[in-house]
Amino acid sequence: MKGKKFTLTAANIQLLLAFVGVAVFLAGYLLGYQKLSEKNDTIEADIRKQSAVLDELKNYESNAPLYRSGIEDSKSTINKLLSRLPIDILPEDYLLWYVDFHNHFGLELPSISVTTGDYVTDFTTVINGQSAYVSGYRAGSTFQGEFSYKGLKDFIKYVYSEDQPVTFLNNISFSYDGSTGLLNVTASLSRYYINYEGAVYVPYPTSYPVTIGTDDPFNTISSGRAVLPETAPQAETNN
Repeated sequence: MKGKKFTLTAANIQLLLAFVGVAVFLAGYLLGYQKLSEKNDTIEADIRKQSAVLDELKNYESNAPLYRSGIEDSKSTINKLLSRLPIDILPEDYLLWYVDFHNHFGLELPSISVTTGDYVTDFTTVINGQSAYVSGYRAGSTFQGEFSYKGLKDFIKYVYSEDQPVTFLNNISFSYDGSTGLLNVTASLSRYYINYEGAVYVPYPTSYPVTIGTDDPFNTISSGRAVLPETAPQAETNN
């Protein structure tokens, strides 16, 4: 059996070429569409991400006055705190602080020890409108004394008063003395000070000025006997 012979007419050839052309076009379209679709998805994802960032930035901008106010409040708080940190604390500064405490409350402190110069930390801040590299230090002390219950509470308030240099109670212990009705108190304190380039040390303010090298640094010697200066009215001793 002889095979059939197929003959392509011009019309068939044109139809076949048209089909092949359509197939090639569709293949190219589909491949290109897929790539474009993936790229479009990536772009849309980036847009959504950037839109979220943009919304966040707009929120920051709308709250800018609040942030500026907070910055100014923070600066004020820092400056207020820095104003309570003296430039250096010498042992005599510490003792004069205790003299002021004695005069304020009329309480005796027969035993006091002082240590100064313990390094704490470094930080950068703005002082007098200029950036300053500041070192912080701690000056410690321990004392013993007799307090009434009210006197002890007043002392704690005095230590943490905002009118005082930055001071903290490290620890405190006390026992009741039935014979006197007072509390025997032992406590340790930490006072903090700073130093930086150009800082000027100012001695602790006192109403008992003396010259350098005097044998009576606290102006307390009278008739060969050391006494504390006149005291303010004593704190109440009732609970």
